Amino acid sequence: MHKLKALLDEAVKTIGKSRGRLPRAAYDFIRRYEALLSIDSVIVPKGSKPSVLLLKREEKTVAGGKYYSVGGRLGKNKKLTEALRRIIKAETGLKVSAKKEDIIGFGTVWYNANKREGHEFSVFTPCLTFAVRAPEESRLRKTLKIGHGNTEWKIFRRIEASWDSYLTQAVASAWDYYYGNGWRSKLPAATKKRLKKYNDFIPLQYQRK
Repeated sequence: MHKLKALLDEAVKTIGKSRGRLPRAAYDFIRRYEALLSIDSVIVPKGSKPSVLLLKREEKTVAGGKYYSVGGRLGKNKKLTEALRRIIKAETGLKVSAKKEDIIGFGTVWYNANKREGHEFSVFTPCLTFAVRAPEESRLRKTLKIGHGNTEWKIFRRIEASWDSYLTQAVASAWDYYYGNGWRSKLPAATKKRLKKYNDFIPLQYQRK
């Protein structure tokens, strides 16, 4: 243990003042053994019917090559909503509104070890999830600037069978937040069954005092 402490003390000296942001190597070391809290957003474009904006992740990253929601690690000394707006701006170029009232749930995501995605260890990510409104699709096409580990974007208008448990439930909760739950009545029986079966997401609702 003394040898390990000496190594870690040396790492602290090497990293120096990180301003709450770990270098990638240190970040990977920690998430090999522990979970790191993330904040996530389900970005719903304005419109009369439910839809969601998802970004395609780069190949050599967690969930590489898949379309997923927009989020990231929280870091230290950050206000939740400020951190979320910063992440969304970095990944999409969008300036959005995010308030504590927009929290829709707490979820967990488990990624198995995958060398192709750049992690030879499993990754467990707890997420505090927000619903976020974006401009309608016609405006998005003019303003989106994809970056920060993503390659493409796409707007989905239904829950896809390929989505994992967390994404399925998070999107459904965001649509409930903006449209009520009437849209669920039109879902295929298989999708309704999936929503009842999955338990990787705990819906939350902000209570005003």
